[in-house]
This record gives sequence, structure tokens and C-alpha cells, in this order.
Amino acid sequence: MTSPASAARPVILSLGGAEMELYPHLGGTVRRLSLVPGQGGDAVDLLAGDEEHELEENPWFRGRLLFPFCDRIPGGGYRFEGKEFCLPANQEDGSAIHGLLYKMPGRLVSKSTSPSARRVDLSWLLGEDAGYPFRLALSVSYRLFRSGSGIAASIAFRAVNRGEGPAPVGFGWHPYFHLPGLAADDMKISIPCEHYVEVREDLMPTGRLVPVEEGKASAGFYDFRRSRPLGKGVYDIAYPIEKEKGESGRTVELSSDTISLAMNTQGAFSFFQLFTPPNRSAVALEPLSNVTDAFNRDDMGALTLLPGKSFSGSITLSLRRL
Repeated sequence: MTSPASAARPVILSLGGAEMELYPHLGGTVRRLSLVPGQGGDAVDLLAGDEEHELEENPWFRGRLLFPFCDRIPGGGYRFEGKEFCLPANQEDGSAIHGLLYKMPGRLVSKSTSPSARRVDLSWLLGEDAGYPFRLALSVSYRLFRSGSGIAASIAFRAVNRGEGPAPVGFGWHPYFHLPGLAADDMKISIPCEHYVEVREDLMPTGRLVPVEEGKASAGFYDFRRSRPLGKGVYDIAYPIEKEKGESGRTVELSSDTISLAMNTQGAFSFFQLFTPPNRSAVALEPLSNVTDAFNRDDMGALTLLPGKSFSGSITLSLRRL
């Protein structure tokens, strides 16, 4: 039995000191997440979420789920199957950014508990917007679960095309991470990717994938293959996930001298986006299936989902002490 989750109140999952706070009425936004390291001990707060007065407007999309597209579509316009569409603008320059889900109330499908896990499932049905008239059903499962002596978390999604024709689609998550007692500039980051997506000054992709050891005056500015501090650099750049044969996903890490957060992606995710907000109080490391302007080009990760077909993916977060 499903129920509307339209009330402006969070759903909180709690297990062994760990917590996940999410807002169904704001498109399933994850506002808070604390996990317990695999070796046990106290829970560690990991997300920089909105203050109470920011929740509705959410100026930096903190913790938002991004669906049915990620990043920006300039002017909101795109062409699909020979037809022109225009998405509602949510930026001052008329662009559409980060999908439609962020202000769509989800339905609470189920909530379950066991000695080893806590889980909640939400769902949405798209297709009422003139700029995106494609009938897609999205389900998202949020979990806290025991892993060794610690508590880990996961977010898993599945989208199904319920319409009569193909649909362009993408999915992502926009978390901002921090670690206790550590400035964002001092946070160590590991991104095991060999290339980045080159962009123009307006952040539109050029179509080139550039080796990470090149660019921005070189000296490895974009190279995080070996864990290193973020430093003072300003980033808003995507890294394509180049899976080795037999690999189903990739893991990025954020760490201090004493603790490391691992984020593993599986399934449809094809990029990690690294973004440093102006206040530099946290760092965004976003798992995405597509990047900027993907609906208008065939090289930035947008999928065409045929009727009755689905695509899916999962994000798993875990902590360990060093």
C-alpha cells in the first residue's frame, strides 16, 4: 500500500548510531548521513546539508536526486526523435539544471526494519510536464545496513519506461561531503579515472576526453588517481568511469589522516563530477549517468530508454578508520 509523502517532514533511518535523514516531498533529498566505521566506534557525520530555512529553495542542490537528467541543459531546449522540447528554467540564464525531481513529492512505498538493516522505498511517476512528456516510473531504495562492525548506507534506483515511445533519461545524486575537523581544502580525494571531460569557459563540453595529467597548467591539476589533498583549486569537472573488463563499478574515496569514506557506484553510473562550492565548506563528489547538455548530444551519457525497458544503478557508502 503506497501513501503520499507530501508532508514537509523527513523520514529518518537509524541503526546502531548511524542515521540517514531524507525528505520525500523534496524529491527524496538526503539531508543528513552519519555512518559507523567498519572497525566500530562512534558514528561520523558526512553530509553538508541545508539549514532549515534553505530546504525548500536548496540553492546548491545539496543532497538532491537528479532525474531525469543531470547537470545543465542551456536554455532548457533539446531535440528528441525529431521533436523540440523545452524544460522549465530554474536558473537565471534560462537554463534547466539537475532534472525535475527535486520538487516532486515521492510516494512512500514501504519501510522495513530488521536486526541488520533499515530500509525505505519511494516512487515517482513522470510524464505530466510539457518539457518532459515521457511516462517514466522511478523507484529509489535507501538503506542502512551492518557491514562488519560498522554501519554502511546505499541508495539504489530503477527507472522504467511506462510510455509508448522511447525516452531520454539520466540519473544522479548531488551530495556535499565533509569530514570532522577537516577543512575541505585539506580533504584527500581519490578518483581512479584516467581522463576528464574538457569544457569551454561556459562549462559546455568540447567533446574531448583529456588525460588527467594534462590541462589547467598541468602539474596534475585534474589528477586524483593517487589520493591527495584537494588544495585551493576550483573544480567543476566530470570524470568518465572507464571500467576494466569484468568490472561492474568504481570507487572514489575522501579521507583525512584518520578516516576514509568510500563511495562505490554500480550499474548505470558513467561519471563522477567534482565540484567545489564558493564557500569551500565541503566538496561535492557526484555519481552521474550523464553530464552537461547530454540530451543534445550523444557523447555525454544520456540513455534512450525504450518502452517497457529499465535502467538502474546503486551507490554504496562505507567508512573505515586508517
